[in-house]
Amino acid sequence: LHINFGKPLAVSEFYELYKKTPIKGINQLTATLSEHIKPLMVNIESMEYYTLYNELREIYKYRMCKILSFPHCDQPYKLKSDQELVRILGIYEEDHKEAMSELQNQTIMYLGQIKSFGISNDLIESDGIPFISLLGQSVFLFLISPVFLYGLINNLIPYLLPIKIAKKIKDIQFHSSFKFAISLVLFPVIYVLQSVVVKIIFSFWWITGIYLISLPLTGGFAYFWNSKLQNLKSFWKYYNQKRNKISQIHQIIGMHEIIVQTTDKIIREYS
Repeated sequence: LHINFGKPLAVSEFYELYKKTPIKGINQLTATLSEHIKPLMVNIESMEYYTLYNELREIYKYRMCKILSFPHCDQPYKLKSDQELVRILGIYEEDHKEAMSELQNQTIMYLGQIKSFGISNDLIESDGIPFISLLGQSVFLFLISPVFLYGLINNLIPYLLPIKIAKKIKDIQFHSSFKFAISLVLFPVIYVLQSVVVKIIFSFWWITGIYLISLPLTGGFAYFWNSKLQNLKSFWKYYNQKRNKISQIHQIIGMHEIIVQTTDKIIREYS
């Protein structure tokens, strides 16, 4: 999560107007805030081609970061990359409505295709990984899976309970806040209770201490292991699809290349 802070505004500048006409004072403050916030975020003003702007931020992100000579494409460079891409597209849109419409249609079609195959743009971008690497990573994950199972079993209750409780909150924007607050209390409490049970069973304090220390470490490892497993499953799926459905996958790769090449041309001419 990248949070960008701007300079604070003095509300007193709008107070006199607010005293005379409250609505005008509030509107002027809101308009000023809007202008000050725009440089701090990805501001897509085009409603007609919003989908194109937004999706190209992901499809073209690595190319854009490379063009701007950024060391990587994580934050805060991702924000700067997105802002520059949106700025250039905005200039291009003014005189190329028809071309923008065509590019947006191609992008929507491409996104529909990768969704139907259950693959991601990043997979198309990287073109998967070699079979030997897939096999090696799969064997490695299998060998360390006992540590994952230990971490999963011992962290399952405090991990799942906040998710279940948060679902009862109607406003989805508050889910992450509730999960964070509940987890902050629940994990230590559950860890202590589980450690007490271990102390009762084994009697020795040193065993209990080792067990307690192992809980957050193996919990984090289990989360990491599962994320690696999901990535690996995606790579295997792409590998099998590319092997068994060569024409369809190559068609999707071709669509991706057209979108990227078209965007390349726009960037070269208008940057």
